[in-house]
Amino acid sequence: MKKLLYITTIILSIAIIVLGHFHWNSKINDAIANAKANAEPLSKKDETKEESVKGKESELDVDDLTKNLSEKARMLVGGAIESGETIEVALIGSEAQGMGEAPWPELLQIGIDHAYGEGIFELKSYDFGEDHSNVAIYKEKMADIVDSQPDIVLLEPFIMNDNGDVGVKDTIEAIKILERRFSESNEDTVFMLQPSHPIFEPQVYAMQVEGIKEFAEKEKITYLDHWDNWPDVKDEKVRDYIKDDLSGPNDKGNEVWAEYLINYFTGK
Repeated sequence: MKKLLYITTIILSIAIIVLGHFHWNSKINDAIANAKANAEPLSKKDETKEESVKGKESELDVDDLTKNLSEKARMLVGGAIESGETIEVALIGSEAQGMGEAPWPELLQIGIDHAYGEGIFELKSYDFGEDHSNVAIYKEKMADIVDSQPDIVLLEPFIMNDNGDVGVKDTIEAIKILERRFSESNEDTVFMLQPSHPIFEPQVYAMQVEGIKEFAEKEKITYLDHWDNWPDVKDEKVRDYIKDDLSGPNDKGNEVWAEYLINYFTGK
């Protein structure tokens, strides 16, 4: 009797082990099947996402959008778009760039986003108030901008602020120092210049602006002459685009200033 019980126990133990083995193999196979099933949709999802990104890139005619830019700037923009990086642009100038209901830097951001898509260009505006050029370049705020290593710098060299107080030679010297500091911080930075806002019948101011323009041409620095988009400075109509105290553009002035820059950065 005891012998029969012993044999029965052994048989049951073997049966349990065999059944357990088959059950465990079944669970493993099920897990593998589930993993494969889940992996396939994930792969398809990634492919769809990648195709979507490539589709957006293919919609942009980068060569056409950047045709007005210098070769260095075109390579910078094209490379950033291809790699999915954001192009950081520092807009440096006087208090004029913050005036009006919609200052021109805000309008410029909207225009660039419309052409390229949001997130490709990030514009940051730095207002130095009524500082003269030779004062602003040494401020801690300016040092912080240099250290941030922007991809593009568009400088309005405080020409209106300097008018009557700082000679054009000193303004140019300040520009040289600032350009060198940006280049030393990041040799790939694209440096550009633009004049301050125009006024009706400028005299010494007009000579200073022309001096900056000639300097830019001589040094092969991109000079964005947005005055071309305003009424002629000898025409009283230009008054309609400037604040009464001549300190900066009004809403109409912001629009023509921004329009010029938008056209430049979007190949129009």
